[in-house]
Amino acid sequence: MQLRRKIIIVAIAAAVVFAIAYSFIPKPVLIDTAQVAYGTVRVTVEEEGKTRVIDRFVISAPVTGFARRVELNVGDPVAKGQVLVELEPQRSRVLDPRSRAEAEARVAAAEAALNSAKENGRAAKADADYASAEFERIKKLFDDGFISEDNLERAEAEARHRSATLRSAEFNVEVSRFELEATETA
Repeated sequence: MQLRRKIIIVAIAAAVVFAIAYSFIPKPVLIDTAQVAYGTVRVTVEEEGKTRVIDRFVISAPVTGFARRVELNVGDPVAKGQVLVELEPQRSRVLDPRSRAEAEARVAAAEAALNSAKENGRAAKADADYASAEFERIKKLFDDGFISEDNLERAEAEARHRSATLRSAEFNVEVSRFELEATETA
């Protein structure tokens, strides 16, 4: 039994070694054969290419406009002072019925925003006047000793807050006025 087992192990080891050695044997390479002759060699490459720009120049104009057709081709030499492109002035837009209606709607919206800002300003002025009068009343009561210092400070802070709100509302009225002017101009 021992001998049979040893023979099987040796046979398996020999098979593994043979398989490994066989896998390292180089495979034959197929080749093409042809008869040698003298002649010209012609090679054609058809691929996409990329142009590499060596020097890049940006041409700009101080005004807006439309450029006419450029008469130069890529790679043409350019001399100093040569005209490269001619600009036409900006074309004015025609107010068709739709554009006119949109412009009138923008003006109406700007007028409504101005009116809203004015009303907010009036409300802020009323709040500021009330807070100022309230502060004066509380100050007299504090001077007479009927109200604590905390109530006086609270009334003073409220008066300052309402005054700042009034200034903000006045600035909003000015902004709305300028926006209305810009919209009417457009």
